Amino acid sequence: MAPKILLHGAGAIGTIYVYLLQKAGCSVTAVCRSNYEAAKKDGFTIDSDVYGKGIQIRPVVARSPTEAKELGPFDYVIVSTKAFPGVTPQIIAPAISESTTIVLIQNGIGIEDEYAKAFPNNPLLSCVVYLPTTQVSPGHIVMGATEILQIGTYPATSSSDSPAYQSAERLVQTLTSAGSSTTLHVDIQEKRWQKLLINASWNPICALTLSRDVAYLASSPEAENVVTAVMAEVVSIARAKGYTKITVQMTKD
Repeated sequence: MAPKILLHGAGAIGTIYVYLLQKAGCSVTAVCRSNYEAAKKDGFTIDSDVYGKGIQIRPVVARSPTEAKELGPFDYVIVSTKAFPGVTPQIIAPAISESTTIVLIQNGIGIEDEYAKAFPNNPLLSCVVYLPTTQVSPGHIVMGATEILQIGTYPATSSSDSPAYQSAERLVQTLTSAGSSTTLHVDIQEKRWQKLLINASWNPICALTLSRDVAYLASSPEAENVVTAVMAEVVSIARAKGYTKITVQMTKD
């Protein structure tokens, strides 16, 4: 039987995984915020360079995990909101049962600890996503040509006897059956540090300069050096934490 899933945060990224999970045959409930009224009335429209244009999906939608609780129990609760410390574990708690696996599709380092503390007996999966997508209006998602999801357990394990590892394998199989580029990794933290090379450099630089990446690079002969210097600091911290596969060469690739 396909998993029953609650996705908390059906925005630009979350909606793509609502689509893929529904395509895989899952029962999916989507928790929406600002786009709730549009999604409730008309569902979602996805225009994707990978999966096609004009895709229409109509998942069950709810305003909160508390509202969605009666539709459970859920095999997976997927969190695809921004990572604000001290908030989300309490919000999703009503939808978590003894058998629920918690899945974090969020950026950042050290985001898993509060979930592990709040739900010590539940399998916890941590994910790194590369997915250029925008919600151009409520319920309308425009997606680029890349979709990569990297999944690992927290804490890291490769034991086939681990409930978390078994749950990760099941989720990978489910998503890949729908066409997702999802892979399972023994230590997902290495992948988190690798993505931080991009996020910790480009995100603040583009925000502070009010420029896109290409425009910023063209703005000055020193622009590229500024970006690579920030990346080099991330490399130094990652290596000090024991992630020696994070290298300066990655900043040049």
